[in-house]
Amino acid sequence: MAKSSANHGHCSQAILKSLESIVSIFFAFCAFSAFSATPAHAQKALTRAVDARLDAAPYNRQLWGVALIDDQGKLLYGRNQDRLFIPASNTKIIVTAVATALMPPDWTVKTSVYSDGRIDAGVLTGDLVLYGRGDPTMTHHCYAVDTTVAGSCDVDALAKLRALADSLKAHGIRVVRGDLIGDGSYFEPQIVHPAWEAYDLNWWYAAPVSGLGFNDNSIDIKWGPGLEPGAPAQLSFTPDLGDVTLENRTATQSLPGDDIDFFREPSTLHLWAQGSVSSSSKGGTEYFALPDPNL
Repeated sequence: MAKSSANHGHCSQAILKSLESIVSIFFAFCAFSAFSATPAHAQKALTRAVDARLDAAPYNRQLWGVALIDDQGKLLYGRNQDRLFIPASNTKIIVTAVATALMPPDWTVKTSVYSDGRIDAGVLTGDLVLYGRGDPTMTHHCYAVDTTVAGSCDVDALAKLRALADSLKAHGIRVVRGDLIGDGSYFEPQIVHPAWEAYDLNWWYAAPVSGLGFNDNSIDIKWGPGLEPGAPAQLSFTPDLGDVTLENRTATQSLPGDDIDFFREPSTLHLWAQGSVSSSSKGGTEYFALPDPNL
């Protein structure tokens, strides 16, 4: 299920258009070189075309690292190809492809519940530990191109946790006389990269990464216009587990256009919304990251 935010994104449209242009140039080169008797001439044409694109405004204000290679690994075009760059977010496509190739089709992620306490007459005396190993499906996603097909989407992020609770009940546990502990230590302890921008940490695409995750480690905030101009915008969020506060500092305006944004006090569960929403707005949904997946 694709997610988007009204005021934020990974890349500017200019950069995306430039990347699309480079890809188009590359495919044009492939077609040209297939019929050219002089591959060296075709490669020079590719170099001129890509250089002309990257040296033109506004792309000449960026530092580019480009490596275009053929299916034999031969470098066809390079610019700063040996320099180190922060990987782009689409690197996860490569990681996912490799994982798909290496893992068997029936491989599943295991989420466990542990306790060293005694069970007596349905009462567990001791803590109950929910131990995650990176299951990304405790959320509401779609897993088919046609999302209208029955069973192609998870519509309830809590469904798998309810199934786990039913399993505990089937094993005779009715009451827990201890703490419920979320343990995501199966992954490395660093859940947020220090190079990520502070503002991005508010959003689902930069949510903390932990062995235990739920709802993409985010909450879904729905917003829309208030009942009348001057009234606060209407806000709600799910899942509401009682530990997140959302302060409303917004106003509804009669003019067209929305200018609403969301913030969080660093490392806390106190959020606030500020800005304005047009009275004619259809509203939207923002996916806001939380700082502690285990909690």
